[in-house]
Amino acid sequence: MPALNIIIADDHHLVRSGLCKLISKHSDLHVAAECGTGREALTALDAHPCHVLLLDLSLPDMSGLDVLRAIRARTDARSRTPMVALTAYAMPEHKERITAVGA
Repeated sequence: MPALNIIIADDHHLVRSGLCKLISKHSDLHVAAECGTGREALTALDAHPCHVLLLDLSLPDMSGLDVLRAIRARTDARSRTPMVALTAYAMPEHKERITAVGA
């Protein structure tokens, strides 16, 4: 079975580094790209085959929700890329807002 390609988008290098270390412990997972901004995440999605996007919701240039909306608005197959929101927002209304956009 081929490895699952993952894009990590988080503005903090320590979070990206920690996630990469966790992912590297699994032979069936591969980090296709690391991104520090939302625009980098959108560019990486175009440049790399990706099975899942791990997405911080607090990025410096655009919110993770805006990244989610931009991806879901696409008309190609990448609009259906599974996305996991990385956030400290834990209230029910946050979860509703995040899932409503497609994470």
